[in-house]
Amino acid sequence: MARPTTSVSSRRAAAVDRLSETKGPSSPITRLSPLRAHRTKASESVPLPPWPTVGPTRWSRRSTKKAATLSVAAEKRPAAGFRCLRARSAATPSPTRPTGPSGTRAAPPGPVSTWPAVTRNGGGSTNRSRRRRKGRPCPPRSAPYFSPDLSVGWNETITEPVLGPGGVAGYSNLYRRDNDTGSYEACTTAAPIEAEGVKYPPELEGVTPDQQHAVFKLRAKLTPEASKTVDQLYLCSFEPGGAAIDLVSVLPNGTASAALDNAVGTPTLAQNSVNRILSYSWLDNAISDDGSRVFWSLVTKAEVPEALYVRVNATQEQSSFSGGKCNKFFKACTYALSAPEAGRFWGATPSGSQALFAVEAGPQSGNLYLFDVAKAIAGEEPRTLIAGKTEGVLGVSEDLDRIYFASRETIGGEGTAGKPNLYLYEAGSTAFIGTLSEIDTNEKEIPSPVSTAPVFHLAHVTEDGGVLVFSSDSPSLAEETADYENTDLTSGEPASEIYRYQVGGGLTCLSCDPSGVRPSAARHIGTKNASKYLAAALPTWTSSLYPGNALSSDGSRLYFESFVPLALGDVNGMGDIYQWELSGTGGCDEASPTYVEASGGCLDLISSGQSAWDSKFMDASASGDDVFFTTAESLVSQDPGSIDAYDARVGGGFPPPPPPRPDCEGDCQTLTPPSA
Repeated sequence: MARPTTSVSSRRAAAVDRLSETKGPSSPITRLSPLRAHRTKASESVPLPPWPTVGPTRWSRRSTKKAATLSVAAEKRPAAGFRCLRARSAATPSPTRPTGPSGTRAAPPGPVSTWPAVTRNGGGSTNRSRRRRKGRPCPPRSAPYFSPDLSVGWNETITEPVLGPGGVAGYSNLYRRDNDTGSYEACTTAAPIEAEGVKYPPELEGVTPDQQHAVFKLRAKLTPEASKTVDQLYLCSFEPGGAAIDLVSVLPNGTASAALDNAVGTPTLAQNSVNRILSYSWLDNAISDDGSRVFWSLVTKAEVPEALYVRVNATQEQSSFSGGKCNKFFKACTYALSAPEAGRFWGATPSGSQALFAVEAGPQSGNLYLFDVAKAIAGEEPRTLIAGKTEGVLGVSEDLDRIYFASRETIGGEGTAGKPNLYLYEAGSTAFIGTLSEIDTNEKEIPSPVSTAPVFHLAHVTEDGGVLVFSSDSPSLAEETADYENTDLTSGEPASEIYRYQVGGGLTCLSCDPSGVRPSAARHIGTKNASKYLAAALPTWTSSLYPGNALSSDGSRLYFESFVPLALGDVNGMGDIYQWELSGTGGCDEASPTYVEASGGCLDLISSGQSAWDSKFMDASASGDDVFFTTAESLVSQDPGSIDAYDARVGGGFPPPPPPRPDCEGDCQTLTPPSA
């Protein structure tokens, strides 16, 4: 595959060789980006990211007021436009990962990131503040989920009209939409048995890959055994005659959970958020691929997790009991993972055969376990201890064979006792990777690599678990991996950098400035006045159901935002988009002009490096061949300004549109029409 030539896309197809030359002094680490050349605006013939451009492609002076109206709408509902849907590349459908960690400004409207507030210190000479924008982090209630190929969408309605077969008139409904035909089929096919007090619409909490099963939450009694006083979990299964509904939130004794609310996976306390479920709940494979197993939690009104369970065979009738245990393994039954202790769900295998969870309270608090469902069904001990004193999980492989976690224990004689040490658990053994900082584990007040809220989770893992990327401000990691001092020039505080760990290859810093110059970082302000400094920002997960594609599927590419210039063409002093690519893949090798020995890859500027405002990463295709970002810089001639979405594409862009035909002048005005 050739090295990417950058073609940037928004809403119209064109090609222009605008950023092909970047002048500057030569150095051993050349900063000229081969990711340049054709910058293209997307058109109807190009697979578009499923978010609109905030800035119009053509606005007259009069229509500028309309643009301002659009920006207000985007500010109130940022996720609707930018962060929570999917895109696909021109060649093959592939899920993408819209998310961007920069803050927001009082200046031109742009997509809103999960980073609530950032202050930029330009070497002490300027101080530009980015306001916190209020709104739903992700996603809008009207369209909470799309299938990876965009052929199916899931939509929630408030009341009328009924959109398709099975919808219940007079109530909120959840629908599955066939995007090819535009038809709807209701998932919520049952009216509340006791309608009094039903106030909340159903909230989607997970979908199987084949789109045939979905779990939703609703405070209503839809089945005879359900409760109407607390949030109930229901599984809808599409059959030839319509969707059937079964209760999921059933306790091990066979009765409905009626004392506490119920949630799929484990939620995280989310303040000031209207639609929390798909932003703040950990749902990684919480529903098995065939819908037969659902991992769920009891939660308090304040969304503090309590006991953790798995419901097996929810579509079947409840199993009978013998000695207080289910005696029909092929019938429906619920098994406790953490009860009576509070537990936090961290993921499961696609089949639901195993799950990873941590105990949240009591004498075993911090213990991290693997849970074997087959052993639970057989009456054997289902839990295997991975580690104690854990601070959280950075990521796992799909099969749970590789688990990255932080623990204050020293395991195998490695790590620092009492410090948040990063480990890899694989095949029954544990390997030490490095020691994180205390701020890295402050996940309740600031984005963190161990955050329990996906939209604040600063770590990504490939499907096989072979590659982990994460953010850390640990000075020891910067020094050990790049012989670099990550101390912010202005504040003297350590600044967050981005790291990559590869099984068999070790740990490297991808964003540490190859020139060795200390960073002039941006400051992120979290809750309770917690803050951290960012030399570079790793995109967080887009939503609970979609981590995004900042890291390519094979782990060879990573896209991130840097507030520090890492290329000679980056001259604006603002946040810009960069690509890191592993040597030996794509067009990167040790002879490449942008090769960085310390990281073992090529570091290239994707955005122009000249925008007056931060450029922001939106998403990429799974392969990384398409990178979507927004910028205030006009990168093609037909872009008159404002904020626009672009696509940097491997292989270049599209030819520019022809110039408009001139108005009729002179002799052509005297021609007699043929009909005269």
